[in-house]
Amino acid sequence: SKTMFNGINGKLDNLYIFNHYNYDSVFETYRFAGEGTEASPYLIQSETDLQMFARFANAGLNQDAHFKLTTDLDMQDVKYNSVYEFNGVLDGDFHVIRNLTINEASSNVGLIGYLYGGTIKNLGIEDSNITGQKYTGAFAGKTMYATIENCYTNANITGTGDTGGLVGMFNSSHMYNCYSL
Repeated sequence: SKTMFNGINGKLDNLYIFNHYNYDSVFETYRFAGEGTEASPYLIQSETDLQMFARFANAGLNQDAHFKLTTDLDMQDVKYNSVYEFNGVLDGDFHVIRNLTINEASSNVGLIGYLYGGTIKNLGIEDSNITGQKYTGAFAGKTMYATIENCYTNANITGTGDTGGLVGMFNSSHMYNCYSL
C-alpha cells in the first residue's frame, strides 16, 4: 500500500474525478434538442451528438438524463470515448450504431463504461471494434442495478478480463431480449 491523498492508505481502481469548475466552454453553448426527461428526451441526431453525449456525461453533466437516438449512426473515423458512468436512459429507438471504435488502455470500456442504475434499450451496435482492459463490452463495461433490453451486437470485443459481447461484468442487473453474434 502506498500513501495517497493525505494519509489515506489503500489501492485505487478506476478513480474518476469530475471537476465542475473547470469544464470546456462547449458545455455552455452546445444544446441537444429535447429536455432530457422521459417525456422529452435529449435527441441524439448525429455522430456529433453521440460524441457530445459522452463529453457531457464524462464532465458529470446529464448523467441521469433520458437520451434517444433518432437515426442510425456511422462512427467511421469519428473519435468516441467511453462514458465513465451513466445512470440515465439511452433509448436507441431501434436504430444502429455502426463502425464504432473504442480503444482505451483502461477498465470499464464500452459505449457506457459503467452503467449504474441506468438503462440501455432498443439499440444495435454493428461492425465495431472495442478494446479495453478489465470490464469491456459493447454496451457497457460494467453494470450495477442496470437494465439492458432489446439490444444486439456483432462487435469485436477485446479485453484482459471480464470481457463480453454485450457487457463485460454484469452485476445485480437485468437483461431482456438481447444477443451478441
